[in-house]
Amino acid sequence: APTWGGKWRFRLSSNPADPETSSQLYTVTLTQKGKELTGSFVASWSNIYLIGYVSSDGMTVSGELYPSLHTDKQYRFYLYRALENSTQFRGYYYVEGEGKRGNFCGVVFDGTLPVPCQP
Repeated sequence: APTWGGKWRFRLSSNPADPETSSQLYTVTLTQKGKELTGSFVASWSNIYLIGYVSSDGMTVSGELYPSLHTDKQYRFYLYRALENSTQFRGYYYVEGEGKRGNFCGVVFDGTLPVPCQP
């Protein structure tokens, strides 16, 4: 199974209602211990801590973002390892109770990000 730990380049939206225009790039180191994935980084709109859980086949991660400036809302994310290129993942996040999906994709540092970003 692929590992999710290590240094990544993320492409993440700050505004799920406008995912492409609001996307920015971040360099993030993730730590995987068993099935748990953690990391933190400074985004344009908040410091963000993330906790995710890796599927048994290692191909998907589901979890939550914890933006320090938005503790009143739940930010859920889903990441999918790209079948055609295991160094990439596609994904999205959304705010619980709101319908829009923000971009959340990545590539092992410093590769080429997947297009499109969302699955």
